[in-house]
Amino acid sequence: DSNNVFVPILYAVGSNWDNRQPIVNGVENIQFQYGIDGDGNGTADRFANATNVGAANWEQVVSIKVALLVRSLGNVLEANSVRTYNLLDATVTTPADRYQRAVYTTTIQLRNVVDN
Repeated sequence: DSNNVFVPILYAVGSNWDNRQPIVNGVENIQFQYGIDGDGNGTADRFANATNVGAANWEQVVSIKVALLVRSLGNVLEANSVRTYNLLDATVTTPADRYQRAVYTTTIQLRNVVDN
């Protein structure tokens, strides 16, 4: 029944969890990596997920990579298909369904951290 289809939604949540706001429909997964500037030149020398940044390196984070797995809101493929997507250092395998998906990745420089 198409009236009961689950639609993944990316929400914004502040300090008040009761007041979450939907941002965009169709976002199934989001991953982040943090660019660490080890030599002080303002450019990331390596990227790591939050678990692997290391407590001493957070002050050296100068950029963030973001990867989104976005899916269509309705069935568009002719047959069910299982696919695997790489989002930075995470692997996501989809269920067998007829949704079209795409991965979008970008890198954001944190200008308030980089002096040059």
